[in-house]
Amino acid sequence: MKNKKIIKLYVITILLSIPFFYFVKIKKVEERANAPQIDVENELRIFVKKISFERNELYLNGAYYKANRITDYTNVYYNTNDSIKLDQINPPFLMQKKKNSDTLFIFKEGNPYYILIPNN
Repeated sequence: MKNKKIIKLYVITILLSIPFFYFVKIKKVEERANAPQIDVENELRIFVKKISFERNELYLNGAYYKANRITDYTNVYYNTNDSIKLDQINPPFLMQKKKNSDTLFIFKEGNPYYILIPNN
């Protein structure tokens, strides 16, 4: 009798979890399909208050961006040839890119930094 209740509980749990995981997956796919893209063709201007890198994905102010291989280990250049990693620049800062340009600028406290966007 006890085994039948446990089996019934497992079956109900599994049957209820299938739609849950399906809808979570659909939501994640839609989020990625509609996400803004950081690439050569598009323009970008955003004041970044929060930046995170989850599983090598870029989140700016909590929103996912298709970042074309821009991660926390991406080299950010300043001065002439000096570079640091992107995760070393703490928010807040302004991130700006002109249309049809391969350079993403970051302005922090009046200092310009830049990232070269990789081509696909």
